[in-house]
Amino acid sequence: MNTPPQVKGSWIAGHYHQFKKDPLSLLLNSSGELGDIFTLKAFNKPIVFVNSPDLIEYVTQTNYTNYIKTPATPLRLILGESIFTTDGEEWLKRRRLYQPALNNTAIKSYVDAVIESSNEMLNKIEEQTKPKNELNISQLITNVTINVLGKTLFSTTLDLQKGLFEDIGVIMKWIGERRLRHPFVVPVNWPTSSNKRFLSAVKNMDQVIYGIIEKKHFETGNSNDLLSKFMSHREEDNSPLNSKELRDEVMTIFLAGHETSANVLNWTFYQLATNKDVQLKVYAEIAQLGQRELVYEDLHNLTYTAQVLNEVMRLYPPVWHFGRVNVATDEIGGY
Repeated sequence: MNTPPQVKGSWIAGHYHQFKKDPLSLLLNSSGELGDIFTLKAFNKPIVFVNSPDLIEYVTQTNYTNYIKTPATPLRLILGESIFTTDGEEWLKRRRLYQPALNNTAIKSYVDAVIESSNEMLNKIEEQTKPKNELNISQLITNVTINVLGKTLFSTTLDLQKGLFEDIGVIMKWIGERRLRHPFVVPVNWPTSSNKRFLSAVKNMDQVIYGIIEKKHFETGNSNDLLSKFMSHREEDNSPLNSKELRDEVMTIFLAGHETSANVLNWTFYQLATNKDVQLKVYAEIAQLGQRELVYEDLHNLTYTAQVLNEVMRLYPPVWHFGRVNVATDEIGGY
């Protein structure tokens, strides 16, 4: 068989230690040396890395039935059986669930929450820059994305002062470490200090989310938030989603939604701060809209700003790698 070229590594550990130390450099350097398809090894486990639009399209679209999501992903420990972790028919059911909640009409209805949260952030920036000339933009951006999700998901403002911000940080750090740095680790139920912190944070998050779901059951009125849309959804047997199914989807949107958006915005501010000419063009484009409150339709008049955001996501993709497991033998790129 003509197999993909293999990156030089340790005879026993393969590339495990290199990947653990600096995964981005390992993948970038290997791609530059060997091209868009090559093999890495974590001890005796081969991992084929593909890195071109055509090859990725083949795995995720052309021959998608031969590839399933990695079954042992640590994300399942926190996200459960959600759209992010399921495959096949189960994934399709979840996909249908999301369609009415994320179409153009629904997204347009979320704009007020985005503008309200953004204005709150701008007020905080003004307050914090008065006594000194610096602020933690990363924390402010994370706060605003969490606030937007709270208002669009549950029609409520989440209280970040009750340890929620810290719990989210613990969960995201644990998942990141387990996925990238320590793929061979002790089971989550082993009482290590890291596992204890993670399980405690998940428990706290569950209490918040289940509490909101319970409160929503007794809510009167015609709320237009995502959770209300999910709760009104009926399966093929006309049964509604149970609390665990609702919890899994809400947790997925909450964690995946706030962090990816915050990362894009953080890198955007960084690039604008280091590219003065781009910053001035973005400012000029927004300034031409006048001193009024923004509306949904303004998105169509911010062409250059949209290009900047897309370029930031190209340079710093929020999700820069993902895994699939092939069901049967396959040929990719001549290998």
